[in-house]
Amino acid sequence: MSSNEPARSPSTQELLETGRWRISRESYPVEGRKQLLEKISDALNGGRVQSLVVRVGEPLRVERLVPVTESDLPEGEIEDDVVAALRNSELSDLPGDDQSPAFDQMLRAFNALSEMKASPVFWLIASTHQLRAWVDHPELNLGRLLGVPVRYHQVMPDDAIVLAGSTDPTDPFQSITHAVRIPIRGGSEE
Repeated sequence: MSSNEPARSPSTQELLETGRWRISRESYPVEGRKQLLEKISDALNGGRVQSLVVRVGEPLRVERLVPVTESDLPEGEIEDDVVAALRNSELSDLPGDDQSPAFDQMLRAFNALSEMKASPVFWLIASTHQLRAWVDHPELNLGRLLGVPVRYHQVMPDDAIVLAGSTDPTDPFQSITHAVRIPIRGGSEE
């Protein structure tokens, strides 16, 4: 870039790929033109508006770029003893096509645990960035994924996520018996 060219602002997609931003969808009921114009003005003044949709008889819809908050992130790093229990569990690779969409693979992982008579306890990931990119869903709340808590640990490779399961409902975190590893396309390339 020459010194005469202004610095380029990052695109929305580039911001979403950092894992620090997500798209928020908001809806505002409006009655009448005056209220509609006020809500549009308020929305635009709120900043980072990506989309504004006005339809007769429907609420005003606004999509905006917002920073990821703590509630969007995994519950936290799991303890080493839980990782040890996971290491001692029966770990299997996800059977079938690893080129299928992410949610298809996740559902197949649920099914694989079910066939082992185990219930899902948590997802284990290395990085929220890789998970968001693999799922390709910028609004994804990473506190829970398909109803199962998401945890992270530094021992996890960047190119996979693991669905841990237990056959003991009384203390599932300490009695991990089965786990299914799902490869993440492009995880280590980023």
